[in-house]
Amino acid sequence: MKMKSVFRYFLYLFLFVVITIHVQAQAKSDSVKVLKSVTDYIMYYDTAFSITLNTNSEIDYYTVGGNDFFYDIRPNISVSNKLSFSYRFISFGIGFTPKFYPGNNDDNLQGHTKAFSLGFNLSKKHFLQEIKYSKVKGFYLHNTDDTDSNWVKGKDPYIQFPDLEVKTIRGVTGYKFNPNFSINAISSQSEKQLKSCGSVISFLRYDYYNIDNKTNQRSNNFTTTLTLGYMYSLVLGSKFYITAGGFPGGGINYYKVFTKMNGQETESSNTRGAFRLSGKSGVGFDNDRLFAGADFSFTHESHKQKDSSVTSQLNRAYFQFFFGYRFNAPRFLKKETDKVEKVLEKVKP
Repeated sequence: MKMKSVFRYFLYLFLFVVITIHVQAQAKSDSVKVLKSVTDYIMYYDTAFSITLNTNSEIDYYTVGGNDFFYDIRPNISVSNKLSFSYRFISFGIGFTPKFYPGNNDDNLQGHTKAFSLGFNLSKKHFLQEIKYSKVKGFYLHNTDDTDSNWVKGKDPYIQFPDLEVKTIRGVTGYKFNPNFSINAISSQSEKQLKSCGSVISFLRYDYYNIDNKTNQRSNNFTTTLTLGYMYSLVLGSKFYITAGGFPGGGINYYKVFTKMNGQETESSNTRGAFRLSGKSGVGFDNDRLFAGADFSFTHESHKQKDSSVTSQLNRAYFQFFFGYRFNAPRFLKKETDKVEKVLEKVKP
């Protein structure tokens, strides 16, 4: 992969967005300042609206294995982009995959993949909520050489599943025990961690995904897991930080499979235990206007099929590089967000 060209495109796009916003802001006022409130541990950018653009390799791939077989199924995507908009405790993001990225356009060998995602985050003093929807269509068998001994990598096309489609809805409800630790400082950058701090965090995760090959089989899967872990941010000086954390846990997975055969559809279902391990580490730079950084995240989830040696796994390991810029939020945004915050204050336990 030509990471230099990917980084160059990403940098040019980010600079275009920042310069456009900055010119418009300067046209209104030459003395614009980011207003903020401060505690001992956290700086809140109360009137700053931020735009973040990141390049990432956040791709789900699926493996199924037994005593005498193993399948590694992946989409033809190497690099994706996400554009996020954040204000105070609310964040919204749109994910997309440009085809001109190296590794995204090798349709002849790996098939064609379409992907799209939407996400919404809400994070307050102790509680956080995340909802994400994604749709991916077009996969290939990454370990084609295991099923075809005559297959030549780089020359012969992989076994492809062009009609295989996966729709996913993911939700996370979390509780942060230490209010002095800022999750927003390392996720949406709507806050800034001023002193080194860590916290025990519990996450209830619930994932629904529909897998459909558009021919003879489809399945509905629901997994819920409870994880408990710890995250820590080390603040270096006034503008840099390092963060890391891990979250092991377990739960249950329920799936229902619909199979068409001879014009009839049969169904089967099962409930099984689920194991989950996720983690994150990263570094970042942050001042009043400009912020940037890089981080690595991973998720491993496995399910053992009942009365069988077959194990299904969902794996996600990715890097992301991000740049962001803060500018003064319009008055209507502050007004509407204040209304939402008042509602949340009334319903909190």
